[in-house]
Amino acid sequence: MSAQQCLLATTDPRQTPELNQVFPFTIVPVTYTLPGLTTIRSLIMQGTIYAMQDRHSGEFATYSSRTRSPTIRVGFSDFGTDSDTRESRKGLLLHECIHALQDNRAATWMRVDTAEAAAYTAQCLFHRACGRTRGELSGIVAAAWDAADRIQRSSGRTVAESDIPGLLSAIRVHATYANEYDRTGRYDGIERPPQPQPRESGGCSVSALGSDSGVRLLRILGM
Repeated sequence: MSAQQCLLATTDPRQTPELNQVFPFTIVPVTYTLPGLTTIRSLIMQGTIYAMQDRHSGEFATYSSRTRSPTIRVGFSDFGTDSDTRESRKGLLLHECIHALQDNRAATWMRVDTAEAAAYTAQCLFHRACGRTRGELSGIVAAAWDAADRIQRSSGRTVAESDIPGLLSAIRVHATYANEYDRTGRYDGIERPPQPQPRESGGCSVSALGSDSGVRLLRILGM
């Protein structure tokens, strides 16, 4: 498989039926839906969002948001040979696809801690759908697991930021986010490639092929 194939499989409910138990969910004011994830899958398939295989292999994935070249860089090229590895890697990719959803929404107002809260919560909803239990989790993942539990028990699968203070606090004190958790403007929209414009040639309308492929990079770097 390739990095792109891994992403396409992760975002396809036929290949990852657990997605039907992940979506929809809301962390006010944003609702995350399966049709929204399907849009991200289409952008990956079209090359508008490009999945890149990292030259360093490992269990990591990250999303880099840039208007013209957002990137998911992946540290692996398959789902492994056992169910635990498959689940872990799909969870990582789903986390980054949540950031792509935020980018596609052009959520420039969204703080880093809020964005990560949604991504970690989706990741834990996925693991719960796979049958995993909380066990002895700690830190951000434990707090995200509790947020996922609250979402599943809430009316309309909706929570406000005030309902998940433990998760936001865990993100804010983590070394990865401590210096940037309150920043905004990271997700400024995904630019679509220009559509071919019809032109007249010899009395026939033909499609003009632009030189700009409009390919964007969706990187998975991981944490």
